Amino acid sequence: MVRHPSSDPTPPQRRILDHLLKCESEGGSQPTYREIAAALGWRAPGTVRDHVQALSRKGLLVPSRLARGLRLTDAGREAASRGDRTARPPLQTLPSFSGEAKEAFKALARYFRVHRFPAGTVLWHAGEPASMVVAIESGNVKIYRTLPSGATAALYLFGPGELFGFLPFLDGRPYPATAEAVDDVRAKAMSRGEFLRAIREAPEVAMPLFSFLGRRLREAFDRIEVLSARGALPRVAAALAALLQEGDRGTTTIVSLPVPSGEFARALGITPESFSRAVTELAESGVIRRLGRGRFQVLDPQSLRNASSPARL
Repeated sequence: MVRHPSSDPTPPQRRILDHLLKCESEGGSQPTYREIAAALGWRAPGTVRDHVQALSRKGLLVPSRLARGLRLTDAGREAASRGDRTARPPLQTLPSFSGEAKEAFKALARYFRVHRFPAGTVLWHAGEPASMVVAIESGNVKIYRTLPSGATAALYLFGPGELFGFLPFLDGRPYPATAEAVDDVRAKAMSRGEFLRAIREAPEVAMPLFSFLGRRLREAFDRIEVLSARGALPRVAAALAALLQEGDRGTTTIVSLPVPSGEFARALGITPESFSRAVTELAESGVIRRLGRGRFQVLDPQSLRNASSPARL
């Protein structure tokens, strides 16, 4: 019989449960505190130990003196398999949506259905007819094209709160690029048939959608400018600046890469070595500070934004 915990796990505790459940499902040994910290991008294994003790008190796992002796309880597996439905606000309130997108999603929410895409799943290939528009709740999706040489060119990396896939819905043409799940993705998706039905039933959503698509087009022009610059620095600076919140102007803030640095570099069209060199240059200039794997403290947000503009290099 599953013993329900006295209180729900916090978001960091839920991340630990999810990681332990993943290790368990893959048939491997359970990780050590240090390995969990590294996998979750945390600096101190002691942080993991503190959360493990709290999870033990909640009846979600059984601690151990052994290095790999952590064990999920049935209640812990149940909490992990539920995902983060209780810890995360509804998708339409996620801050990465613009005001227009929030309104559009609010009007379209009843036409979406929950989907899960395991890491490596191709949502659609370039050239395929329109099948769905996607709103990501967790995980990341990369958008890329395959060049004649066989190499791939990454165009976008979408994360939680992002809404994408509308273009073929509007012009009736195939998808211009391939979409692939970088890690396990939980999302809400809407078919083209449902989208057309929504427009017929609620035509007022059209203008917020057009505004949202206009903003995405402007972002594409900005991206072309950055990618046309020689060197990796403006690309890396622009990518890190994009992780800042809109209000981050003059104060320091901490940003985390949504995916491993190697995958992040490839999404920018550069090598991991070029990414590392650009990060080192920004750190030596006093713009950022490395905090750990995939985590940076932005010391000078405005200088970071300036570095992302090729005209200011």
